[in-house]
Amino acid sequence: VASVISPSGKGDRPEPFEGRSLEIGCCCCNPFKGTVQTLLDKLPDMQFKTIAITGCTTGTGYTLAMMAARQRARIICLNRPSSRSEAALANLKALGADVYHVDCDLMSFKSVRSAAPKIMEIVGSDGLDVLALNAGIMHLPDIVTEDKFDMQMQVNQLSHFLLTKLLWSALNEAANQRGEARVVVHGSAAMNFDGHTGIACACCPHTRGLMPRFFEKHENGGLGGDGCCSSLTMTCCFAGKTMTRYQQSKLANFVYAMALADKINAAGSKVKAAVVHPGVAITNLVTNGLSGGKGGNKDAGAKNYIPEFVVPIITNVLMQSTEMGTMPIATASMVSDVQNGDYYGPGYPCWPITFWGPARKRTPEHICVNWHTQKQKDIVWAKCEEAIGESFTITAGGEGGAPAVALADVPEAKPTAAMERA
Repeated sequence: VASVISPSGKGDRPEPFEGRSLEIGCCCCNPFKGTVQTLLDKLPDMQFKTIAITGCTTGTGYTLAMMAARQRARIICLNRPSSRSEAALANLKALGADVYHVDCDLMSFKSVRSAAPKIMEIVGSDGLDVLALNAGIMHLPDIVTEDKFDMQMQVNQLSHFLLTKLLWSALNEAANQRGEARVVVHGSAAMNFDGHTGIACACCPHTRGLMPRFFEKHENGGLGGDGCCSSLTMTCCFAGKTMTRYQQSKLANFVYAMALADKINAAGSKVKAAVVHPGVAITNLVTNGLSGGKGGNKDAGAKNYIPEFVVPIITNVLMQSTEMGTMPIATASMVSDVQNGDYYGPGYPCWPITFWGPARKRTPEHICVNWHTQKQKDIVWAKCEEAIGESFTITAGGEGGAPAVALADVPEAKPTAAMERA
């Protein structure tokens, strides 16, 4: 892909957000006016660094790709083949982004295994600086994938685990060359809603954590079928068997990120693991999840949990803009002072219902005490290894080297042959 972005300086970078209202996607966002632009101004130059993003046709993934393009990163879009992925790629190219597309359907381990060597070929000896595990699906029926796993668990967690394993050497390569690399896991505040009552229950000491059966192969309907409390209220989004499956996948994201951070520390790797959640933002994930949607979720058999005429009311009144929802994953992917094990998300109105606002650094204590234990970390790692049929051992991928430094502190790299573009 030919890049039209000159390496002469930041003044040549694209400005995809210029002239746009970034925060006011809803009435709740008005107090946060200017916060997205503040983040954009804080992001370091990413020239000669590569970020791979899953699920970036729309929503937070696409917005992250645009932010990375603005910072002159090389971008690898990992999406299912579709007209939406073609449109996203064309739009990024029009910005002058150095961008690639690799087919990667997270509902299929075969597809993920096919995508990995293509990504490795693109990054070559330069390695991979950021792996943003952004893709997610929500509120789908109790139907299994071709690999016989729950659709939400496979897309949101199992395939991301496999992808991280397959690209670990590329992450280590970048970290050893430039001081650090990052794996950023996109979770959700939905981990705080276990599907029983429809209210936030992370603060309850008796709330159940990860349940191994949700990581295991089964037949359609094997996890209890579908169901919600009501088809007329927001309660349906947070209660019922459908919500429990989604909550288990998003809780797995958080626990996996914490387990990965621990293993990185033990191995002495310079790769960093971070986890984020976007709050409630206007994206296809949410609108399709609420109504059954007109896109990928409907194709997969999503049901109408809320009448479609109610969805615009909910999105316009209760949800922040996509750009606001992208702030946590953009922060963890690119801001210079991110540390291994960091957790970012909005902070308003209060924990555990943190749906709105700019990205804040959270603490592990903001995850239910029952969920932030070694037992839970052992469950997610063992069940993910069992699911993919392979062990995943974290290594440092090299010996010696300088201490880890922040992305912004790395001296500007000289372009290698693999980085030069016509």
